[in-house]
Amino acid sequence: MNFTNFMLLSTMALVAATSASAEGSDALPQLRGADAVQKSCIDDKKPKKDGFEFKYVDEGKCVDEDNNTYEYGQFDDVKDFSKCAKKCVGGDVDDELVDELKGFDWNCDNQKCRCLFDEGTLSKSDEDTFDSVDRDKDGEGKVEGTKDEKHWYCAKLEGSSNTSADSHCDQISDKKKRQECKSNKPLVDFNEEFAR
Repeated sequence: MNFTNFMLLSTMALVAATSASAEGSDALPQLRGADAVQKSCIDDKKPKKDGFEFKYVDEGKCVDEDNNTYEYGQFDDVKDFSKCAKKCVGGDVDDELVDELKGFDWNCDNQKCRCLFDEGTLSKSDEDTFDSVDRDKDGEGKVEGTKDEKHWYCAKLEGSSNTSADSHCDQISDKKKRQECKSNKPLVDFNEEFAR
């Protein structure tokens, strides 16, 4: 065996030993690139809180079927993906607002948690609940996918045992009728309907 072959075999043995000792260790991740970041950022792909069940969608910001992002209320300094779910349905957020939740976006690097809502859901009074609010978004309906955005991770609301009376409203495709349903306004004029 010459010196070059000896060095090659020694290097291969060292790499194999290092890999074997790192198995099961979080100190040396086995995944590379985006997979390694995803593994270290997502602590629970199906977080649950108070009957609300979320499901991890993908890296990027959540979007609706028209590729629109959602308006949001943001909490700062949320350290984990699963804690973002808990913040969005936790004690700080009003129950009526929680019933309108579509999902959440969480940023792994700057630890920002964005609770997502349909366009027109948030009002000026909701600014006191969150660290910041952005109401200038067009997203509506269920989360259907993600828009590429580094370090952001999307989760959609999968289900809730706390189904509100308004949940049937989400099935109405016409935006105006859906909003009327959610605000409990009658879809027909009261005088026309009962004047007979």
